[in-house]
Amino acid sequence: MKFSWKIFLCVITITCVTFSLGGFFLISSWFYDSLRREIQFAQEENRMLSTALQTTSSSSSFSFSAEDTPTSMKNTLSSLLAQTNSRNVVVWDTGWNPVYTNLPATPSPAFPNLRQDQSSYWIAAQDDAYQVHCVRPFYYASEVYFLESIRDISPIYETRSHQYQIFFQVTLVVVVCNGIVSFLLSKWLTRPIWKLSRATQQMAQGDYTARAYIRQQDEIGILAGRFNQMAENLENKISELENAIRRQEEFSGSFAHELKTPLTSIMGYADLLRSQELSPETRTLAANYIFQEGKRLESLSMKMLDLIVLKKQEIQFQAIQMRPFLFSLYTFVAPFFLQNQIKMEFHAEDSQISMEPDLMRTLCMNLLNNAQKAIEGAGTISLFGSVLPEGYRITISDTGKGIPQEELAHITEAFYRVDKSRARAQGGVGLGLSICSQIIALHDGSMTFQSQLGQGTTVTILLKKEALL
Repeated sequence: MKFSWKIFLCVITITCVTFSLGGFFLISSWFYDSLRREIQFAQEENRMLSTALQTTSSSSSFSFSAEDTPTSMKNTLSSLLAQTNSRNVVVWDTGWNPVYTNLPATPSPAFPNLRQDQSSYWIAAQDDAYQVHCVRPFYYASEVYFLESIRDISPIYETRSHQYQIFFQVTLVVVVCNGIVSFLLSKWLTRPIWKLSRATQQMAQGDYTARAYIRQQDEIGILAGRFNQMAENLENKISELENAIRRQEEFSGSFAHELKTPLTSIMGYADLLRSQELSPETRTLAANYIFQEGKRLESLSMKMLDLIVLKKQEIQFQAIQMRPFLFSLYTFVAPFFLQNQIKMEFHAEDSQISMEPDLMRTLCMNLLNNAQKAIEGAGTISLFGSVLPEGYRITISDTGKGIPQEELAHITEAFYRVDKSRARAQGGVGLGLSICSQIIALHDGSMTFQSQLGQGTTVTILLKKEALL
């Protein structure tokens, strides 16, 4: 059953039960209050008549014989009934024989077991007519008699029955109207849940862009907001997984391609040496090619090993003075750069920083090596270090050919090369910057690239202030 129907049925049930109980209580309360007043009035009327008869008998100066008593009592009652507009009166003697009655038929004893000092009443029902009978003893001519007065209370029962009919009709109208309102209300209340359900269904079918557009500020709105947040996080995670799978596939393809090229050369030259008689010069050239390709495979395997180790190892940081550290890099690469007509610029401020020196040296050497490869002919490479409020900054700049803007976002991916043919000719395997990004991540730092075609590239490394000692 749908949730909207559950709300509808619950509202209808609660309305019917509460309205019925409330109406029944009100009608019953009115009925019993009216019935109690009628009984009290009937008892009071009975008491008044019996007292009047007894008072008349006591104040009379005449003495009545047993034969005269009924006649005297009849005259007295006739006079009293004429004054009070009362009807339906029966006088009984102690043997419960009727002494006087104004009923159209001979009555039967109503209270045969009533004591002479006891008064009572009862309600009789016959043919949809209700009467209250009140009996009270009194003395008349020194004899005990019982005065029974009968009062019709049928209008009270008729009114109650009529009220029940009206209440049933009103209840029916109220339930119908309330049913229409509760149905519309349940649809309105459950519409956000329906939207949320539709969004979850779309997401279950693979549409991770589905969102529940609910602007309410209640619990359902909060739930929808959290669902949208969950969906957004899930979409990001799925996108990251897809990108990771894509990068893994590209990595596997690139790695297979990198292996295929040197292996093909090695197999070709080895087959040439095995199958033919070659001159010493040709044999030396073939062996040299095999050696070079073997070194290339060795470099590739070492780079792959570095990536695996960087992802698994727990490094031990040391307190290192930055200026001597950077100066050692400068003195190591400057002579080699000078042989290739590359001028080296150096300036570094001193500060003590916590880092792993071998990994940081590998990082800087990779970047300096890339800067050297980017320069065709003469050029300049700069190595600067400076202390900033937020940390320590290392900047490596070159005046090389630069990197296109659309390539900057991919240069840290494994096996990615901007100039694939030239990088392979220079012995690159496309893993250097990927290793650099792993080293930066281990140091909780950042590495950014700025480049313009024909003007060069600048790499900025920022080690956060938390790393400073």
